Amino acid sequence: MPIKKTLNLFSVFIVAALCFSLLSLPLSAMADPDYLSQAKAVYLYSYDANRVLISKGENEIIAPCASAKMMTGLIACEMLADRLDEKVLVTSDMLEDVKGNSMGLKDGMELSVRDLLYGTICGGNNDAAQILAIVCHKNVPDFVKKMNFYASSLYMKNTRYSNPSGLDSPSARTTVNDTAILARRISNNTLYMEISNSSSYEVKPSVGDPFTIYNRNGLESQFYALGYINNTANGIMAGKDNSSFFVCSTAEYDGMRYLCIVMGAEEDEDEIYSYYIANELFDYAFTNYSLKRVISKGTKIGSLAVDFTIEQGEDANIACIVEEDVYALIPNDVDPEKLECKPYFHEKKLFAPIEEGDVVGGVNIYYDGTLVATSKLVASKSIDSVPILLFLESAKSFLTSRFFIMFICFFVVFFVLFLVLDRKHRRSKNVITISKYKGFY
Repeated sequence: MPIKKTLNLFSVFIVAALCFSLLSLPLSAMADPDYLSQAKAVYLYSYDANRVLISKGENEIIAPCASAKMMTGLIACEMLADRLDEKVLVTSDMLEDVKGNSMGLKDGMELSVRDLLYGTICGGNNDAAQILAIVCHKNVPDFVKKMNFYASSLYMKNTRYSNPSGLDSPSARTTVNDTAILARRISNNTLYMEISNSSSYEVKPSVGDPFTIYNRNGLESQFYALGYINNTANGIMAGKDNSSFFVCSTAEYDGMRYLCIVMGAEEDEDEIYSYYIANELFDYAFTNYSLKRVISKGTKIGSLAVDFTIEQGEDANIACIVEEDVYALIPNDVDPEKLECKPYFHEKKLFAPIEEGDVVGGVNIYYDGTLVATSKLVASKSIDSVPILLFLESAKSFLTSRFFIMFICFFVVFFVLFLVLDRKHRRSKNVITISKYKGFY
């Protein structure tokens, strides 16, 4: 074969191998390694493992932006869930000082609570958020107090709201960690999640023509941002404050559910980095992690000696076993058998009777120093006790108890005091008797 032809075939082989290797890499491995630098804070969390997989700027103080509307939407969903069809008449006073995103509400319009919820949560509109606040608490200041009280009750320690819509304010602040606390609470609200997962919604006001609200979240709708649709995404909120972009979204893939938050993200002529980073992080989780069984039900993790039983030798020991199959979210290339298991026991020794299934301790499973799973340890069998031994141990425990020792001390002190007082009493009585009969002698 000619050398030139051989070199050409070799080149084709190398190119093919490179293409195959790129296709086989996780999406995160092909991503720009510096893409996280395009945001002030990021957060990737696994619901199933209850664990943060990636975070940056966890406690950095950031303007709430659209995350304030998350709180507004949650409070409104909880307060108004049974009033969705109730009509609200819009007045000019309700729209005072409204700025930014708007669904075009005007004085004299009448629309439902449901319309306002979609306008706030799905459309990210500030006029809808402010009117919802008034519907809930009669006025905006009282509603803002409710927002801050709610945040405090959730232990969002670094969060302070100044308005229902997240308009920029010197006193308003939050962190990505606090926003994650709020997002996890929102995840349990069916109404909020249904609204935030809608790509669009049609409003039919009493005055004016019908119009459509489109989801401001680029992972859910392409109306405001092209090229970022994620079919695994399930709401929660997105928005923009000046030049800073925000997105908070859940996503589910292969039965696994994740939460991603990107705050203070930038944009350039090619990318809106809030959506780009969110998609990269979701792809990273989907591609690199899976829920694996790390310990099987019934696996023995140590044993404990048992006292007060007629059993002898090994029969007087009880195996401590895992109560249920234990699963952990770990990287796909990690062997579950190489995880570190650290058992702990409630007592150094057990005392009969023991029932099969009694909890005797637990086991923590670590990957690379991070707790990834935990499980109870239970007794593998039942062991009967010897009644006389139990009685003797109970007697011993009572006789050596603090109560009994204090009782004995009190009794001794009382008895000594009684003897001293009795002796004094007898001596004084004798003195009186002698004085009484002194004249007879």
